Amino acid sequence: MDKSSSRKLRICDLSLGSAGVAKNSVLRMSYGLDSTDDTAMQGLGAKAAATQPKHTLKTLRNALLIGLTVFVISRALAEDSETVKNDRAELQGQWSMVSSSADGQPMPESLRQQMKRVCKGDEVITTMSGQVYFKAKTTIDALPKPKTIDYQMTEGVTQGKTQLGIYELAGDTFKACFSAPGDPRPTDFTTKPGDRKTLSVWKRETQPVLAPEQK
Repeated sequence: MDKSSSRKLRICDLSLGSAGVAKNSVLRMSYGLDSTDDTAMQGLGAKAAATQPKHTLKTLRNALLIGLTVFVISRALAEDSETVKNDRAELQGQWSMVSSSADGQPMPESLRQQMKRVCKGDEVITTMSGQVYFKAKTTIDALPKPKTIDYQMTEGVTQGKTQLGIYELAGDTFKACFSAPGDPRPTDFTTKPGDRKTLSVWKRETQPVLAPEQK
């Protein structure tokens, strides 16, 4: 080996040595160690090496949990959307009142027989003896238990207000319970004196008209 090559190797060794010293100096400064704490330095190096895979596994585990959560939520929303679509279709058509009560008091039979409910799209029209009792735009959510339904009143004594309710739909029977405007949503299908809730049960008269399939 000539003198030039030997000199290059010595410079390389010095450079690598300097890098190692600098790295150790940073570690000593970070942990408050002096130049004689070689044992502690070795421990820190081992600890760093042991900790690194654990951090990687933790990050991976968190990423998997987040991905699983997003998947579950997305699937639930998709199922909810499909259920809402099906319920909306089932609510279409004309319905006759089976029973009704407000503030715990049942509606007189003579009035009950005059009540009709027609649903077209997201609009519902309730009539008494053929006269409009109220009109409302409806919003339904099939995910909660019980399912929820909101009326945005467009005509009637509570026009311009919103009533919060819950509903059940089983075949040709529709049951709903609503609070008065401004009151919290009902939690069950009951009503009693002074609670300002209305409970009604309806029976379908005509089958819902479904849109024809696109060919």
